[in-house]
Amino acid sequence: MLGDRIRSQERVKVDMNDDVICIIISMDREVKSLNLDFPIPIRIEDISAGGLKFWSRQELMIGLVMNFRMRVEGHIIDTRAKILRCKEEEPGIYVAAAQFLEISRHGQHLINGFVKKRMVRDIWESRRKM
Repeated sequence: MLGDRIRSQERVKVDMNDDVICIIISMDREVKSLNLDFPIPIRIEDISAGGLKFWSRQELMIGLVMNFRMRVEGHIIDTRAKILRCKEEEPGIYVAAAQFLEISRHGQHLINGFVKKRMVRDIWESRRKM
């Protein structure tokens, strides 16, 4: 199952001081019943080669395809992603997950590199604490 394959990919937490930021710039198609103001700033919680988990002040419908623009370590990546989950954690704050549908090879390479670097950093930090 696709969702299981995405969940099994290596994910890393994204800290506020990491050089990874993101906004949702538009929907793939217009949905008249939705009144979303773009761009939508989001706060990435974690990222993998297959998608990301993030916080938003906008509720997003499951199944919507959104156009994301990310900056990963100084490089801009534009991607289309499908909203898989969206849940209100507290009033006006939503946690959502999105699966990448279209991403350039260069963008995929940048995300994979970031994930690997973070994994190595996390291993070194955990060993230092021992």
